[in-house]
Amino acid sequence: MTVQDFDGYARLIVSSPPDTKTCCWCRSPFHKVRSGGLCGHCYGISRKVKVLEQEIQSVKSLKKNVPWDLHYQYQIAIEMENLAKQESLSFESDDPFHTGMRIERLMNYICEHWVGHSYYSQYASTFNHFLSPDQRRAIIHLLSRMIRDHLRKNRRNLAIERLADKEIYWLPPPPKLPKE
Repeated sequence: MTVQDFDGYARLIVSSPPDTKTCCWCRSPFHKVRSGGLCGHCYGISRKVKVLEQEIQSVKSLKKNVPWDLHYQYQIAIEMENLAKQESLSFESDDPFHTGMRIERLMNYICEHWVGHSYYSQYASTFNHFLSPDQRRAIIHLLSRMIRDHLRKNRRNLAIERLADKEIYWLPPPPKLPKE
């Protein structure tokens, strides 16, 4: 088989009906869009944010302090929402840059996060030279789908890590000491 024989298969992989609806937040074309223009995963996050907001408002209406764990869960849900929205910026389906460098970066991301070591450094020119544009586009499509699913599975853990990196809400506030 020649390179041209694989181009037809590559076009089949990346072709999608033009009327495919995507989620408003993550822009994932792989998951069914449900109510509110969101996929099931993003809709679950939005519901969680709304429920936690209502719980916080009900606690505040009673003129009580918001419990630390409730506030922390709310911050995690907000961070998960932000991660879903940022995902759409990283994996736009109409990305015109189907280059070997993009393949190299996606392969390195996968290797670093799943294997723990980067195996594809300095392969960009090889990918550009030996793969046709349709094949590069198909590979990018498949790799980005793998990364999207990985991010979906680990979105809560990623949100917790981001909050930890911000060093906000990492530890509960210290107890107030009685005045002497």
